[in-house]
Amino acid sequence: LGQQSTRPQPQESKNTTTTTTRRALVSQVVLSKKQKATMTTTKKPTALTAVPESWCTRVFYFEGWLCLLSGLFMLVFPSLSLETMGVAASTASGGVAAGNLRQFATMVILMGYVGVRAPVVKEVIEAALLADFLWMGAYAHMIQEHGAWTPGSIFSIGVTALLALTRISFLLFFINDKKSPKRSA
Repeated sequence: LGQQSTRPQPQESKNTTTTTTRRALVSQVVLSKKQKATMTTTKKPTALTAVPESWCTRVFYFEGWLCLLSGLFMLVFPSLSLETMGVAASTASGGVAAGNLRQFATMVILMGYVGVRAPVVKEVIEAALLADFLWMGAYAHMIQEHGAWTPGSIFSIGVTALLALTRISFLLFFINDKKSPKRSA
């Protein structure tokens, strides 16, 4: 009376349903990956921006190595580094100045590591540009108060000014093209 049919379901419809479900899931995964890829990719460089982008990226990479090397030099030879930067020898040989420069050297090494290893993104370039302006102002003030303009100090200001101009050009060319991923809180 209330017995259920014991007839087996046709195997074809079960396989067809499973196959259709699998295809739908695979389509969703593929679509999801494509959406993620389009959200994180940037526009391809045009003829107008390809050369400046390549040049800027190379400059930032070179800056990373320059920071690594100069940071190591400041860490190992702080008094010589201060004299090269234009600080008077009597001030440069003091323990506090050398200690402060060693602390600064660790930050320079960190920035060098970021320059060599991290991808070039808008937010990093903006932060580095701000640091360029702050550093040039502080450096010029230090030279006026405690030292003299030497070839080493002029080189330092010149390189920093060149890097600031490179960062500005990078931001002007690519501010709309380079969409950096948003940080999650």
